[in-house]
Amino acid sequence: MLTASRHKAKGISLGEKTRWVIKGLSDYEPFFRNLEQLLPTSGATLYLEGVPTPDVRKFLEGHSVAPGQEVLRGTIWPKPSIFHLPASAEVLRGLADLASHHAYPEIADHCHVYTKDGLILQWYDACDPGCPLGAGPTITEAKVMAFCDLAGAKYSAYTNG
Repeated sequence: MLTASRHKAKGISLGEKTRWVIKGLSDYEPFFRNLEQLLPTSGATLYLEGVPTPDVRKFLEGHSVAPGQEVLRGTIWPKPSIFHLPASAEVLRGLADLASHHAYPEIADHCHVYTKDGLILQWYDACDPGCPLGAGPTITEAKVMAFCDLAGAKYSAYTNG
């Protein structure tokens, strides 16, 4: 797999704006079931990148919206499918239900959330124990703590280095 970091890539990314690091998520189901804890009340879009199974693809295509931002891709080759979905209760519930009977690579390799103002959550190699979920500065510690309590995860402040 060829990743975006080896090529001139474009798109939004948290980078140095990461404020919180969330570890211990190894499955999408608790992530999607509790994601609303981290989101603003409206205007958030879920970005999924990967090669989903046919039934997951059907769900994603059925709920896709036009991209509101260009997100820095995690994979260049093989070319992944990319889906932008409203981060609504209905979509999150549907994704959690799919995750209850699909392994995480069957849903997406990379998962991010953005608003009109930029990326707020970044999760390259989602569900890989060595790849934490990064949360941006617009997400409060109280929201991160509530999410982690419900999803069975742990968090810490981001430090570069």
